Amino acid sequence: MGLDAVHIMTYHERIPVSVVIPTYNSAPTICRAIDSVLAQTKLPIEIIIVDDCSNDSMKATVNQIIESVPIVPIMLCLLPMNSGPAVARNTGWDMTRGTYVAFLDSDDSWHPQKLEIQYHWMRLHPEAIICGSLYEIRWEGYSSVDSFDRNVEVNSRSFSLNQLLIKNRFTTPSVIVKRDIPERFDEPNRLSEDYLLWLRLAAIYRLVHRIELPLTTLYKQIHGASGLSSKIIPMFFGELAAINRLRSDRTISRSIWMTAIVWSAVKFIRRFPRSLYRKTKYKLNRERWIP
Repeated sequence: MGLDAVHIMTYHERIPVSVVIPTYNSAPTICRAIDSVLAQTKLPIEIIIVDDCSNDSMKATVNQIIESVPIVPIMLCLLPMNSGPAVARNTGWDMTRGTYVAFLDSDDSWHPQKLEIQYHWMRLHPEAIICGSLYEIRWEGYSSVDSFDRNVEVNSRSFSLNQLLIKNRFTTPSVIVKRDIPERFDEPNRLSEDYLLWLRLAAIYRLVHRIELPLTTLYKQIHGASGLSSKIIPMFFGELAAINRLRSDRTISRSIWMTAIVWSAVKFIRRFPRSLYRKTKYKLNRERWIP
């Protein structure tokens, strides 16, 4: 892992935040994700890893980490069958003991000050039930641990339900929520299940919040060979399903529902050609250099 346990224990303070990491066949990246949690300036009280029935060496990798890192309790929960990210996140969420729950995907990482900044913000805003952050995208293999100035101004923005219907303002690895809220990720859905939760929270609690600092890092292969661009059609239908669910629950009016559906279609029409162009360009370049 390359982390000095004595140094961490001496200089890092625990805060009542539980970290949930769903994982599936992520042996190559899970160490990076866990390292970014253990490198936090304020350590969580626990890390809960929920394995969604992986068939790689993920379990052995995590068990090795658990044995070598005594400073933060790390629990590994093994799901009996592959059930999707919503089930994995909800399972971990229900196991947590912290006042707050932070979600991290197994192929992403956090800025070292993420939990410190978000926890402090949540303490200053007790009415808030969710707080996300901005994110940055880096290519695989590139990493940095740049720090923010301790005196940096932490600005935040608040979003209403209608603003979320225009655009999803959160990526799940950036989010921290109050543990005791009853709402959960929608388990039947495997795409946009997180977006549906943010919409529901905005509908119930009026506003959701985001810190305007890049506290989360999403890793993509160069040229976008994988990731969202390869799932743009299923993601579109997942977004429609989330909007339709709000309508079926009578959370939004018919007029707002129709506007949101049309706007979602417009966004898809704009994104699809660009996504197809990038994917085709990457494939041609890759075939040119690989014999």
